[in-house]
Amino acid sequence: MTTTTTEPRAELLAEETVEAPPSGQAPITESNGISALPNQGNPCAPLRSASLRPEPEYHIRFERSHDRGLIRRIITAPTVWRMAADDGAPPAEKFRIGDHESLWYVLAYDQDELLGCFALIPETSTCWQVHTCLLATAILEPGRSLAAASGLIQWVWDNTPCVRITTRVPEFNRLALRFAKMSGMIQWGVNEMSFLKHGKLHSQVYLGITKPGVV
Repeated sequence: MTTTTTEPRAELLAEETVEAPPSGQAPITESNGISALPNQGNPCAPLRSASLRPEPEYHIRFERSHDRGLIRRIITAPTVWRMAADDGAPPAEKFRIGDHESLWYVLAYDQDELLGCFALIPETSTCWQVHTCLLATAILEPGRSLAAASGLIQWVWDNTPCVRITTRVPEFNRLALRFAKMSGMIQWGVNEMSFLKHGKLHSQVYLGITKPGVV
């Protein structure tokens, strides 16, 4: 699911509104996607944000979703897609999410406000890889995005057979790397020259966390 495009096309970077989720949440627009934060002149520029600290007033909740249309709209929101996709990805409008029952798509809300989704892809029955697709409604409040990421980890321990979560982050995305570490993940490896973005190869940093108490 780590997919990407070559140079973002103008129509993908133009402001775009998609149909509001059935729950009545605000429409997903280009201006509230994760990639609205980087320098628009450099698609590989790191995200910029204030300090990342969870705040106690957030009321984060999670739910597994089978609404493929909503999940696809989150993943392909222009600014989310812009940072997630590599040069081998199809155009966003042709992207189709996997529908195998083993895949878990988990929506994150702050009370009733949609923050984005997490895609969980089993590598084995107990080790799952997570892909984070948070909208700027979360990212623009760093404490809230960190609360969502940290809360997702505990939710996985409580609701799935997974005991090990992994993720991978392109080395140029320094904020995402910092974000992953602050949510509790530990770097365990580097896959060199494995992510092609705008014709340039980048290494990917691998991180993970194991459920407490697992021997």
